[in-house]
Amino acid sequence: MVERGDVTVLHEPFCNLKDYGETDVGGRTFDSATQLLAWLRDEAHDRDVFFKDTMDHQHDEVLADRPFLAEARHAFLIRRPEEIAASYYALFPPMTINAIGMERLCEMQAAISDAGGNPPIVIDSDDLVARPAATMAAYCTAVGLPLIRERLPGSEVNRPSGSAPLVGTRTLATVPVSSGANGPTCTPSRTPRSSPGTPPITGPFTSGFMHSG
Repeated sequence: MVERGDVTVLHEPFCNLKDYGETDVGGRTFDSATQLLAWLRDEAHDRDVFFKDTMDHQHDEVLADRPFLAEARHAFLIRRPEEIAASYYALFPPMTINAIGMERLCEMQAAISDAGGNPPIVIDSDDLVARPAATMAAYCTAVGLPLIRERLPGSEVNRPSGSAPLVGTRTLATVPVSSGANGPTCTPSRTPRSSPGTPPITGPFTSGFMHSG
């Protein structure tokens, strides 16, 4: 998404708020999720915004913001629970089961549905790793983003110097499908397919895309 150059991209803004007490968006500092959500919902109408976040924290303010849940275009990036646990443990051995984010991501899906949001787009991480360009092309089509083929994963074209950060008005969120036999299960809505060139995915992530206008 950063390679496109026509979208404002926020990297883990809600996680930054949890870990550091603030997050920066284009030189503007936010110190609460409520403040950031208000900006995304009410002030970012002149741009497209994409954000990616993680679910190893509980994001209560996001779950409670029904207008945001309803208006943003959500997507879930899914991965096998055992792979999430193994890759997270490799980075942070003192992890707990909550760090995997399975139950929290299911809560996010339920909150989106309850708020009347569109069914989330579902992307399988195996597809994203094996077929990144095709997967991202399918995602762009699903959310109504113009397809910029030279900016798809695997392209040799680098991001142009001085290109603007990416922001929008639709939401992509990452959600594992199931936490296992005894855990909660999320039912994905639909899955775009993908193509090669994307690095392995460490764990569950949440992303958002909001369209201008």
